[in-house]
Amino acid sequence: MAKVRISSDIIKPFSGEGDVVAWLKKVRLVAQLQQVDDVASLLPLYLEGDALALYMEMEEDDQKKIDQIEARLKEAFTDDAFAAYRKITMVRWAGERVDVYAKKIRQLVGLAGFTGESSERLTKLIFVTGFPDTISIALQKVPNIKALTMGELMSRARILTTTGEQNQDVVAATCSPNNRAQNNPVNLTCFKCNVKGHLARDCRKRGTRCYRCGESGHWARNCSGNEQGEDA
Repeated sequence: MAKVRISSDIIKPFSGEGDVVAWLKKVRLVAQLQQVDDVASLLPLYLEGDALALYMEMEEDDQKKIDQIEARLKEAFTDDAFAAYRKITMVRWAGERVDVYAKKIRQLVGLAGFTGESSERLTKLIFVTGFPDTISIALQKVPNIKALTMGELMSRARILTTTGEQNQDVVAATCSPNNRAQNNPVNLTCFKCNVKGHLARDCRKRGTRCYRCGESGHWARNCSGNEQGEDA
């Protein structure tokens, strides 16, 4: 029998819902860290619902073998190709960390049977289109997007998901690794004032208001009503 019972805050009970492969890996890891040798006796303590019923139906000898237990759980609760593809069509970013979102997509793409270049291409398409429109469109505007790796797309997505729309001009202006010099603000054009050398977030015209005439979009020194050319 297992020497210890791990807190349910560390190992959440598994009922058949969720990622069974990830759950089994966590059980193995926690058992190793807690120096639990008899994982086959530990694991059933965290089964419930359909997963527990499946375990109870196993032969008594198989219940003592962790490999047999894992194999039965994976067989019963891992999506087949059709189920995985159906989930792919419904994947949407729900506010989780970008890395978690990307990992979920990769797993479903793999379960659906895609490998190699087709797997990478499909993963990127799902990743980009699964974000809300404002973020998705900003990512789609990244130059040479087809040549970017998932890691590079994730880096750009992190900017948008953590800072919002204010940095969309940064992401859209970010080019492929071979053109990194173009990422320097001095080479970019502000879409607020159409002047090169700064980004919209740093534009002086953004939210400025002339104290002389009360209108926005210019400084007092540039005001047509400023005869003496006073500075704002």
